Amino acid sequence: MQADRIIREPEVREISGLSRTTRWRLEREGKFPARRKLSDNAIGWLESEIRDWVATRNVSHQRTGMSGTAPADHPMLARDGDSAEGQESPARASLSIDELQRLSRGTPPHQRH
Repeated sequence: MQADRIIREPEVREISGLSRTTRWRLEREGKFPARRKLSDNAIGWLESEIRDWVATRNVSHQRTGMSGTAPADHPMLARDGDSAEGQESPARASLSIDELQRLSRGTPPHQRH
């Protein structure tokens, strides 16, 4: 059995695709794996927990045209004929990762920071 590896910030960012702030917010809400204190000035995460979290967040390529962390039930990502309340869904939009992350936070995609 191979020991689990502790990974640091840059690798967690690369694997999750999320900024430090977004991960911190999700961690605080109990929606992202907890960091481990390695020393007074160092933190890390268990690689297996990060990879498991990412695996549970994959959205079907068919729904978004890409793999990512976008909410699968968002109306902009619904397939033709899909609807949350039996209504016709809007046309699928082509969204960037930043726009998908803003949508998951409730910020309109046209609002730039």
